Amino acid sequence: TDEARRVVREWFAERVVYDFALDSAALVPAGVGTRVTARFRVTQLAFDGQGASSLERATPLNDVELPVGLRDAQGAWRVLHVRAVHGVVALDTVVTGRVERVEIDPERVYLEKDRSNNSTR
Repeated sequence: TDEARRVVREWFAERVVYDFALDSAALVPAGVGTRVTARFRVTQLAFDGQGASSLERATPLNDVELPVGLRDAQGAWRVLHVRAVHGVVALDTVVTGRVERVEIDPERVYLEKDRSNNSTR
């Protein structure tokens, strides 16, 4: 896909990393499922130059689908693709089964600045 080619180009040809962070999440039982509400900040960081003269450019992601993983009680992931709008990925859905964790980019597709703030624990 075009998205996969873009990610590979960033890995090998450019100095680009991402900063994804969970702002809020609620996992609420809803009948036989779970209402999942989550909000993530998503930013692309590009680096120009090298060493002390390197400049960091932060750009909020827009109109890009990002994977959001929902982990169930048995440890299996269900991945949804949610579109970023002006640097925010917002998810509000009801899914079948019990969701215990929500995480952005659970398959580690994007080179990430800090993964410790990507999910509920």
